[in-house]
Amino acid sequence: MFGMRAELDIWRIGAVASFDRVGVTPISLGDARSWTALVGYSFVSTEFFRIRALAGLSAITGDTTATQFAPAIGTTARAFWRFIGAEGSAAFTGGGFRQLDLRAAAILRGGIFELQLGYRAKWLDLTSGGTIDTLLSASTNSTEQLTAATPSAPALIAGPHVGIGLVF
Repeated sequence: MFGMRAELDIWRIGAVASFDRVGVTPISLGDARSWTALVGYSFVSTEFFRIRALAGLSAITGDTTATQFAPAIGTTARAFWRFIGAEGSAAFTGGGFRQLDLRAAAILRGGIFELQLGYRAKWLDLTSGGTIDTLLSASTNSTEQLTAATPSAPALIAGPHVGIGLVF
């Protein structure tokens, strides 16, 4: 899976946008693409700690499938002290398709640059008849289903992630 993520915080208002292109390996990326855009409010926001509640929209499209849109909710939490920190996030989409995206990372900051090293797991169910239990029963062996025109089973894409960013 190849992904990009952007975050913007102004006072206590925050926005998170992500884009993922899914495949079995980085060389064999399929045409399954997903976008999530969330906005929210940091109900806890200090110099050292922030918790944000988010809501928005997710979309997904595949090889020959039409684009599907669904409402999404999420949360992020960040703890930071001097140049080191930790962040966790969760986003859930439960409309015509279901996805659960979980991420945890350690953060190192130097000046305006930030490096994130962590782990990410994304459960994705493109079938229209699944439930949350179906979504969570996905295995990493079903990743190839996401490159098919009509996915027949939920998939779990999980592994380490690396992120770089600019902090102002």
